[in-house]
Amino acid sequence: MPSVRKEFRWEMGHRLPDHPLCKNVHGHSYRAVVEVWGEIGPDGMVIDFGEIMQLAEPIRSALDHAFALSPDDLAMREFLQKNDLKACELPFLTTAENLAGWMAKSFAAKLQGRNLSKVKVTVFETPSSAATAEQSLVSDQSV
Repeated sequence: MPSVRKEFRWEMGHRLPDHPLCKNVHGHSYRAVVEVWGEIGPDGMVIDFGEIMQLAEPIRSALDHAFALSPDDLAMREFLQKNDLKACELPFLTTAENLAGWMAKSFAAKLQGRNLSKVKVTVFETPSSAATAEQSLVSDQSV
């Protein structure tokens, strides 16, 4: 089955409060690759690259030049609020694995009900370190 891929980038700070090294405030130049599988439609495309970017833009905009934090990181939340800094609170620890899963679910929710079968998101924290998550776009009719 054919697929298309589109990439987007953002700069983001974060920390993992209970990790021995990553508990320190730091950031990455992130890159995400979104891949969508499906049948080629009458327009000759699986999905338009521009549509993938439109779906990605709210995510990229929320994360870009922000500090991502988990709900239990009260010290960072207080610091960011006190200093009027851009924060993006996410409902999970801000690992590449969790970011990829969150993004894949977000894309899947917006792509359901079309002639598409799967979406995969790979989040690169560094050029050599990435995490991937997939979501099926096919409803299970064997219930």
